[in-house]
Amino acid sequence: MKITIILLFLVQFTVFSQNDEKIIKELNTYADSVENLIKSTTGAPGEVYSISINTIRNVRAIGVQETKITYFFFQKDDSVYEDSDGTAYFVPRYNPPLMVMVEYNIANSQSVVARYYINGENNLYNIISTGAYGNSNRSFWFGKNDLKRFEERSARDEMGVMIETGKFSKDIYNEGVNILDNFSDYTKLYYDIFKIEYKDK
Repeated sequence: MKITIILLFLVQFTVFSQNDEKIIKELNTYADSVENLIKSTTGAPGEVYSISINTIRNVRAIGVQETKITYFFFQKDDSVYEDSDGTAYFVPRYNPPLMVMVEYNIANSQSVVARYYINGENNLYNIISTGAYGNSNRSFWFGKNDLKRFEERSARDEMGVMIETGKFSKDIYNEGVNILDNFSDYTKLYYDIFKIEYKDK
């Protein structure tokens, strides 16, 4: 009986691990694809478009901080319908963003770039920080709002690469929860931008 239970557990663990690896691999491929689309776009119809928000404010202990939020997306054609009088109406439709990029500075010595890749129910978050305070590259992979993998690469040789899968430390798990909230907030802002854009037109 014990042997049967152990075998069942191992089978389930293997299946879950394989599914997680599949999600991680697909997200990596998706991120590479999005980056290639952004690099090759010319702004022609059917290619990737972008909209940006820029803020400048004075932050205590940092000074002037500039933040740029950029959304990359495919534009969807408007929906057209006619009323009983034959008058045509155009209803705007929006594709979800492919990726959200957030860029900001810490004083004059550190640059930070965070990328939120959105692929249906699965998401990849990557943040790269470079400058006088050190260099780091951190990534979180999510499948259906469930953290699948964490990875941190540091420029310091003694740290190397830190990887967590399956069972996560409390700090990493909590950070993952906050990142998922960010995905939701940035997505809401994306659709709100289009609503505001039409106000004075």
